[in-house]
Amino acid sequence: MTDAERHVLEHSTGWLSRQPLYRNHFCASEGHDDWETLQALCARGLMRVGRQPGVLSGEDTIFVMTEAGIAEPGS
Repeated sequence: MTDAERHVLEHSTGWLSRQPLYRNHFCASEGHDDWETLQALCARGLMRVGRQPGVLSGEDTIFVMTEAGIAEPGS
């Protein structure tokens, strides 16, 4: 796992916060610095698209972690 992938997974769950797993999402649009990392995590089954771009998400795609992705940061 790359440092960028680990960062995205940790950010998505708040893994390093005082309340790990208090969230499960990462919002980004195509062109975002982490877009390619998010695509790679989806391809590996660690994340998936939870919601397509829309008004409520500020036109961002909302990515959520799968059970496998949630288990990964704590490994």
